[in-house]
Amino acid sequence: METLMKKTFLPLTAIMFLTFANFASALEDTPENRIKIAEKLIAETIPTDFVIKMTAMIWNPFVKNINRQNPKISSKVISSLKLHMINQQKKLIAEVMYDLPEIYAQHFTADEMEAILKFKVSPAGRKLDTIVPRITKQAMPKMLQIIEKNIPKIMDSMNQHVKNNGLKL
Repeated sequence: METLMKKTFLPLTAIMFLTFANFASALEDTPENRIKIAEKLIAETIPTDFVIKMTAMIWNPFVKNINRQNPKISSKVISSLKLHMINQQKKLIAEVMYDLPEIYAQHFTADEMEAILKFKVSPAGRKLDTIVPRITKQAMPKMLQIIEKNIPKIMDSMNQHVKNNGLKL
């Protein structure tokens, strides 16, 4: 009887304990939990200087165009326009990033996103490296559409900013 107990009862007890321990630590993989964790993941993985980096990508061509049209433009006006553009981009990027939690939730489970947040070396960490470019590719068309659609609005806003602040082009 003791041998039977050692061979069957103890392993079954251990399996049940490990199973319950695993369930206790695992997040329920619901769409709501995925979105909630994806929001945390995005907050941790998108750099805080993202808007400034995005502005830098388009700023130099923009300034060249302004200087070509207005060679005598002052550095004060350029600085003011750059700050204004950063503020405009913050609004646009917020709109672009609105869908990112749902996109992440399509590609990762709640547990995977928790593992990524803890920066553990895991299959989820390796998956992040391969999926993020796909997520970026998936989000990029909308981002470009939003930016393209808003270029006239941005230019009008910049012109209005120049007028409202007594700046001369």
